[in-house]
Amino acid sequence: MEKPWYFIQLSDTHIVADTRQESHGVNTYATLSRALAQISHLNPPPAFVIFTGDLINDDDPQSYRVLKQLTDQLRVPTYFALGNHDLRQPFRQVFLSEQQPDTTPYYYTFDRAQYRFIVLDSLVEGEVGGALDAAQLAWLETTLATAPSRPTIVFVHHPPAPTGIDWMDVYAIANGAAFLEVLARRGQVRRVFFGHVHMALHITAHGIQCTSVPSTCYQFGDLIVTPKVFAGPPGYGVVVLRDEQVSSRVTYF
Repeated sequence: MEKPWYFIQLSDTHIVADTRQESHGVNTYATLSRALAQISHLNPPPAFVIFTGDLINDDDPQSYRVLKQLTDQLRVPTYFALGNHDLRQPFRQVFLSEQQPDTTPYYYTFDRAQYRFIVLDSLVEGEVGGALDAAQLAWLETTLATAPSRPTIVFVHHPPAPTGIDWMDVYAIANGAAFLEVLARRGQVRRVFFGHVHMALHITAHGIQCTSVPSTCYQFGDLIVTPKVFAGPPGYGVVVLRDEQVSSRVTYF
């Protein structure tokens, strides 16, 4: 058997330009700093760290610079997916060093060991809910087809299927069923990891397992009808891979 290895999923960091400012009674800069300090001391270190969207909270490009200054402290590769609070142009400028950034969706793939990882962009500018455009779904189909026997993990910000929490389900991926059908047609997708919900959730839909993590700052209550926001505890996901087995858990800090 292969030696197990792991990666870290952080989500909904909601960084703002003013590092002293609080959102919902939480200083998001302070909580993310704590998470990153903890992750930096993990031994052995993770293979990579991925942030699954809502990187910033305040429409201020400076917030991405604040976030980059924090994430640059990590000594392992970092990857990013975009969420409804994100802005494609300033993100591309700060994190991808693009001089003339545009608003095209940011999706891509990378490989580690025998795994393929696919990062999607469910951001719909000006909307809280998400969707995957036709071009992205077509790209996903092709990307899966090029490596049919390679175990694959997908990351996206919004929930791909209903969560069972009414007020939250309004903001799932609008064409989530079409998205999951693309994944289900191919047998190699081992898990979808998502954010947005500020809590640990597990959903199985179209035979695909989908897992979320808490936010690194404030959390959402799971009251089915009424939205509720509270201060803690923050957490992140630890995903362990051994051969084709995927196991995930949450670390609260």
